[in-house]
Amino acid sequence: MTAIPEIDLARIARWCEARVPPQVRDQVRIEFTTRGSSVNVLERRAPFAPDRDPAWTSTRIAQLRHDAGSNGWSLYFRDRNDVVHDYRDAAPVGTRLIDVLAELDADPTAIFWG
Repeated sequence: MTAIPEIDLARIARWCEARVPPQVRDQVRIEFTTRGSSVNVLERRAPFAPDRDPAWTSTRIAQLRHDAGSNGWSLYFRDRNDVVHDYRDAAPVGTRLIDVLAELDADPTAIFWG
């Protein structure tokens, strides 16, 4: 598998940071992890009872996949059983990272953010 371009990872990091206002980042964050050519977008929530369990919880929101051959991106969603599905089955989206992030941000199908 080919590594994801650093410039794209920086764009994703900026997008995640912009999703949450600074004044509430002690309660909720949007972050991402990578594995191979995939990026998992996560919503992280502060612990409900930090004195008992200080761990933040994570909910996987979406998966972005990079195709090194075309330098394109595709968007995937998770169903209630955490199974990944191609978002193009639900709505068309471009293959540029900016288009994929805009679609995820707008969420016209309410499949990501509810």
